[in-house]
Amino acid sequence: MDCHCDTCHHVTGSCVWSLQCHDGYTLDNGYCTPCKPGFYGQRCSRECHCDTCHHVNGSCVMSLQCHDGYRMENGFCTNKVSISPTERPECHCDRYYNALLAVSSVLGVVVAAEIVVIVVYSIRKHRQSAGGTRSIRESSSHTYDDLAQRSTNPGHYDCLQMSNIDQEGRS
Repeated sequence: MDCHCDTCHHVTGSCVWSLQCHDGYTLDNGYCTPCKPGFYGQRCSRECHCDTCHHVNGSCVMSLQCHDGYRMENGFCTNKVSISPTERPECHCDRYYNALLAVSSVLGVVVAAEIVVIVVYSIRKHRQSAGGTRSIRESSSHTYDDLAQRSTNPGHYDCLQMSNIDQEGRS
């Protein structure tokens, strides 16, 4: 029986004075046993990404194909790859870029709205100034005052005495 811990009992092979096995082995009832299929490494804590991997280093010695999302590289299934064109490799900066995109979009909409308001205001102001000058010219030539009738009796006239007029003219 092989010893896969620091100190093994010389007859039984069980671990003595140690509760930790070498990489690729796990402690089971005092004995270090190889990792269960699909796991490898220290205390068998790492998961393989192929059907059968080496229990110590995780190499896919018995498999030629990796699980979905992984690729074969030098006998190991490593680096998650995109399954579909919409998936991207992990990036720890997604939050920053999403926030930057949101702020940029809002600012773009605000600037576009301001430009529209300025253009509409300029057009209206131009039309008012051009239309206002035209209406003043037209209205100035056609200004009339309404005259009120002074007397309801059409035969009523103010009369001047001729004698007063002759005297004023001679003096």
